[in-house]
Amino acid sequence: MGKSIHERWKEDAYYYEKRAAEDENYEETKARVEKKKAQIKESLKHNKDKNKQMEERLSKKNR
Repeated sequence: MGKSIHERWKEDAYYYEKRAAEDENYEETKARVEKKKAQIKESLKHNKDKNKQMEERLSKKNR
């Protein structure tokens, strides 16, 4: 089975952070990394909320 979305996003965040450390334009890249990490965290939060809504709907259907 493939990796979950959460695992892939965590790997992406690690990749961007690693690139920032190696990049000669460190400060500029670091700012992009922080922005990307914030987007990833927001996406994770949004997906958790969405999953919760779907679980609630399914539990209502199964009653």
